[in-house]
Amino acid sequence: MFNRQPMVSQYQYAVRSYPEALAIQNYTLADQQLNLTLPEKCNNRTPEWVKNLRTQLSNDNDFVQAVLTFFVTQPFVFTLRPDVMLVDSVDRFLFDNQAGFCSHYASALAYSLRLGGIPARLVTGYQDDEIG
Repeated sequence: MFNRQPMVSQYQYAVRSYPEALAIQNYTLADQQLNLTLPEKCNNRTPEWVKNLRTQLSNDNDFVQAVLTFFVTQPFVFTLRPDVMLVDSVDRFLFDNQAGFCSHYASALAYSLRLGGIPARLVTGYQDDEIG
């Protein structure tokens, strides 16, 4: 990635990641409940969409694949300057604007999975593609 602005400071740090560690964790009932929590009132279209998908697809893997396929087959655009979506932001992102950046995609996916009864959470951070 290139930046057109000059660098104003330097900072070096070392990071270690253990992605396999999370794959072997057992989640408690409290974890599951927390990762199924939904906002009380908003986004009316997304719950209806998920309900229709779940009616057709009771298998969790098939449901997840259908949601992911939606992201691939619809004309979504990655942009760092999306329209402001203050109300019903997931509905507007999924069905109207279909333009946003990482957190738009991640929150829409997590919300959809939670609506479908699959615990999901957002994890943020940065991962460089260089291994050192």
